[in-house]
Amino acid sequence: MKKLSFLFIIFILIHSSVSAIDRRTEQFSTEFGYLTLPLPYVIPGAGMGLGFLGGFNNVPFGST
Repeated sequence: MKKLSFLFIIFILIHSSVSAIDRRTEQFSTEFGYLTLPLPYVIPGAGMGLGFLGGFNNVPFGST
């Protein structure tokens, strides 16, 4: 009986430590974001220049 109660207590302790943690914030952000980077370049024979590299995320196209 002692062995059974000991195993039960161990099971309860392990189960409580393994159970998932509740998420307090949304998994996916809904804030609009963008990124732009200057992109200088040198091409032999063509010269030097400056371009921009950019990206957008979470662009609101409508509700789903």
